[in-house]
Amino acid sequence: MKSLFRPRLIFALVAFAGLMPLQAGAAPLVLSTPGGLSTGDHFRFIFVTGSATTATSSDINSYDSFVRTDVSSLYGTVTYMGSSITNWQAVVSTPTVSAKDHLGGYSSSVSAFLPTGTKVATSLTTSTGGLWSGLFYSPIGTNSLSMYLDGTSTPYTNIWTGSANDGTVGLLPMGSSSVTVGHTYYGGNWLYTDPPGSAVASTAYRLFAVSPELIAGVGPVPEIDPAGIGSVLALVTGALGLLERRRLKTA
Repeated sequence: MKSLFRPRLIFALVAFAGLMPLQAGAAPLVLSTPGGLSTGDHFRFIFVTGSATTATSSDINSYDSFVRTDVSSLYGTVTYMGSSITNWQAVVSTPTVSAKDHLGGYSSSVSAFLPTGTKVATSLTTSTGGLWSGLFYSPIGTNSLSMYLDGTSTPYTNIWTGSANDGTVGLLPMGSSSVTVGHTYYGGNWLYTDPPGSAVASTAYRLFAVSPELIAGVGPVPEIDPAGIGSVLALVTGALGLLERRRLKTA
């Protein structure tokens, strides 16, 4: 009897301490490699946030922060190829930063997929099928639904973008009194509704969001830390200087 009781007691105490999940919902959200990609191909997942926000800020970092908080609060840990993803980005344009530049420019080697594996864009370019072409390879939803990160859907609403269809800053960027809205329900003009639409910035709508750049079968692309590079360069420079001083001393 004791041999059965003690392990159960230990399990309960550990779980109570928060060291072991008690609910299935606490399990990580695992994203899988979309079909059709080869190991080494670069891509991103694109989706609609689960919650809504206003468009009153002109700071693009505030929208990235909103997306990351949204993902964390709704899904907890999200992983791909065993690595957790934290640096989610909003697909919006502010007066000083375009959605295109925010996502790394016109990248021809990066495609975009829904979390369910459906291809949305063949590249991050203005070419046919590209994310910034104004015409999706496939839309991010239907005429009544938008796609969440976990593959479920939400009833369609306007999406804040502040962008033109080529990913550049729109006429009414985020932080304006009225801001450009987009939609998910068909491929054309997804960032800039046709006819052109906008809404009062204080209204709460969802955002388009993307994962960081991922490598099929490998994981997230390593981020380059400018501060870290500076530190390494300083160490290398110092070491070279020391070697040179020793050389001169012995010459």
